[in-house]
Amino acid sequence: MTTVLTPGPFRTIDQMKAANARLGHHWFTPGAMRFFNSRALSGVYAGRLFVSSEQYRSRHTGYRARLYTIRAVSDAGGVSTVGEFQQYSTRRRAIAAARAMAENILAREVAEMDAAEVAAGAW
Repeated sequence: MTTVLTPGPFRTIDQMKAANARLGHHWFTPGAMRFFNSRALSGVYAGRLFVSSEQYRSRHTGYRARLYTIRAVSDAGGVSTVGEFQQYSTRRRAIAAARAMAENILAREVAEMDAAEVAAGAW
């Protein structure tokens, strides 16, 4: 589980994928995504967070419900889980939680700026 404290540099999932690949990791590769039956939703929150979904499948029991996880990408490109793996039962709840986390991250960043930075419009 990861605690996210600062906004990240990413604006798109493609930028996250490229950083992960540069690091030599395989989180977003088609083979890994297929193996885990996972998807990366398109939204990026606070430049660092995104929502993934995974669906367990077994040849004996078939498919289980698709569940959702909030992920964080480090500046270098490493992917980690925020909260619990498959914590959210719906896409809507996961996205709402990621947005709320992003708002808290951004509000904390603005609160930590000194008055001169705020006056200069640095935020």
